[in-house]
Amino acid sequence: MAPTREQCIELLKKYSMPENIMQHSLKVTKVALFIGKKLREKGEEIDLNLLECAALLHDIDKKICLEDVALVHGAEGAKILEKEGLSKIAQIVREHRLGFVRGNRFSSLESKVVYYSDKRVNHEKIVSLDERFEYLIERYGVKGPDVKKRIINAKPLVEALEKELLEKSGADPKLEGL
Repeated sequence: MAPTREQCIELLKKYSMPENIMQHSLKVTKVALFIGKKLREKGEEIDLNLLECAALLHDIDKKICLEDVALVHGAEGAKILEKEGLSKIAQIVREHRLGFVRGNRFSSLESKVVYYSDKRVNHEKIVSLDERFEYLIERYGVKGPDVKKRIINAKPLVEALEKELLEKSGADPKLEGL
């Protein structure tokens, strides 16, 4: 069983999540629940509690990964959540990394929604995929041409995921009504 929203917030505090990343996670959660509820209204089976928890906790490892660049964001978050006994959430957190969109390697609808929602939020602002990818290229593309290429190559795959989720949910790309 997934923890409550309050228990997730306590976990974020336990792992010293900075306030700006907390605000990002809260906005990602808002987007994820908006899409998740629309998917459920259209008859899709989706666990909204699991979705909320995974969206809240998707960046639980951000602080330690920023402090130690050898650590892999997402993978470290999954380790933390496994240690906390939250294996279903850990799987979704593991899959919110850019590479999982290649080959559509998501294990669940919840994983797809968290992944997509994270790509629609830059800091704590909801943005288009174009804006988000511009930021990703600017922020992480400087790590090298191979990183920049992976980001650029992922964009059409994320756009395809967006199309899939928006068609299934009936939401529009501007997320009207959020």
